Amino acid sequence: MPISKSTPEVHPGEFYSLQTGSKRFQVVRVIAVDEGGVHLTLFRFKFPSRPTLRDLEAVVKDADGQVFMPFRWFPFFAMGPRYLTEEPVTPRELIEYGVWQQEGEVYWGD
Repeated sequence: MPISKSTPEVHPGEFYSLQTGSKRFQVVRVIAVDEGGVHLTLFRFKFPSRPTLRDLEAVVKDADGQVFMPFRWFPFFAMGPRYLTEEPVTPRELIEYGVWQQEGEVYWGD
């Protein structure tokens, strides 16, 4: 699906911190974006304040603590994303996005 001019400036490969609860923050990585939303890897580590680049290394190393989550734009931006850094997305990271496309394209927030 093409990205429209109204799609916010979020790009695959970017890492963000999100507020996922009262005094709770998590790190996400953008895997793909489309007109409907943003596709994230959500990391399980939770922080009492915004994680920094120093926190990112430990978070990313925990391969068992990752889950793919497709979000609509509104819930994503409602969690106050703050940019941390970016690295290119690998073909391996796109596997779950491909499965999601084949299985019906349902977003969190639908």
